[in-house]
Parts: sequence; C-alpha cells; structure tokens
Amino acid sequence: MNTEHNTLLEIFRRLGKAYGYQGWWPLQTRAGSKGYNGEGYRLSPEVGGELSDEELLEVGVGAVLTQNTTWKNARTALIALRTRGLLDLDSLLRIETGELAEVIRSCGYYNQKAQKLVELARMLGRLPQAGDHRVDMRAELLRLWGIGPETADSILLYGFGEPHFVVDAYGKRIFTRAGLVVEGASYREVQDFCHHMLPSDAELFGEYHALLVRHAQQSCRTVPDCSGCPLRSVCAFGRGWEGRPKG
Repeated sequence: MNTEHNTLLEIFRRLGKAYGYQGWWPLQTRAGSKGYNGEGYRLSPEVGGELSDEELLEVGVGAVLTQNTTWKNARTALIALRTRGLLDLDSLLRIETGELAEVIRSCGYYNQKAQKLVELARMLGRLPQAGDHRVDMRAELLRLWGIGPETADSILLYGFGEPHFVVDAYGKRIFTRAGLVVEGASYREVQDFCHHMLPSDAELFGEYHALLVRHAQQSCRTVPDCSGCPLRSVCAFGRGWEGRPKG
C-alpha cells in the first residue's frame, strides 16, 4: 500500500475515533424508530437497508435544499414539506412553483430550489423503478438545471447506495492541508483520487464524507485551530502549525 492510501485510511480511523459514528443520511421517515435517533440518523452501520421510494425522494430533496446553506435550515424546510404532505412525487408536480418556494423559504435561494425540486421530481417520475441499473442515474441527474456533481453524488451515495465519494469544500480543505491533493484541485480530481485510493464501498464513503464535514465545522475551519486536532501528526499543515485559536 502506498503512503496516500495509508494516510486516507488513517484520517478516516482517527476522525471516527474522535467523533464517533455519524450515521448519515438523516431520514424523517425513520426518526425515532429502532436503530435511529430522534432526528433520523442511524445509530450504527448495521441498521438501514434499501430505501423506499418516499425515502429516496427525501434524500434527493434534502440534497437540493442543503445547497449553499446549513443542514439545520434544510431540515426546517424538509419538515415543512412533510407537514404539508409534499414529500411525494405527485404533490411536488402538482403544486405551483411559487407556493413551493414559500414552503421552503427557510433554506435560502428558495425560488431557485423550488424549480430544482420540480425538475428532480419530473426526472424521478419518468425513470424506471429506482435502482434499475440500465439507467445512468448520475448522467440523468447532471442533466438537470442546478444539479452539480456534489448534489448528484450525494443522492446516489446516500439514496441509492452507489459508491460515489462526495467531494465538498470541507473535504477539499482537509485533504489539501493534509498534503494529499493540490490547492485548487477539481471535483473530479479529488473524487478520482479517493476512488483510486480507497475500497469502493458506499458505507465507507458515506461515513467518511460525514466525518470530514464534522471535522471541518468543528476544528479544520477557514481559520484553523490545530491544537488538539486528531489529524495533526498526519497533516502537513498541522505539523507546521504554531498559531493560537482566535476568538
């Protein structure tokens, strides 16, 4: 095994030890049921299984709603949609886009996101049964207005269980500081690196992405605080850090 492979797995191991199991993707439909907490996060890798069509739609809707905002705001919008009975394809296709935008106002960019949700619902409605491998789902998603690689891969990974490593600004930041990818690397470059260096496993990819988000929000921020960082000894930036946390 080469150095990059070992470092990627060591980062995953250390983050898991530091933060515990993250259990993404949260599902309102399973919140509070056996194996899930009150917000719908899985409590262990052993629970889960194939998602229903309703749950697949919830993942897709959530992936759109969380664009350019926090999960807290996206979750508020998801709850509003479910309360209004709008988390199904027929309802999303019947409602006026302007009315839909008002329902999801909490997530920001609500006019654009309402249109994206309608386009997503139309696409899902015309596809064969979910999980039909004759369909290139990623290509179908990327044809939609406002759906980029990060959103598409989130839907495929957390909804359909397909091993697509999700690359976001948090992951890029951590991997760049660790010296694993170059500054300014593209989505495709970072994803190809992860796909090449890690086992192709959806559970691994999903938990890894969740841990990267947690670490970036808590420690590896825009202005980093490397004191006490669980990755410091395997991170090029961390090993040379001599600063003090601000605030």
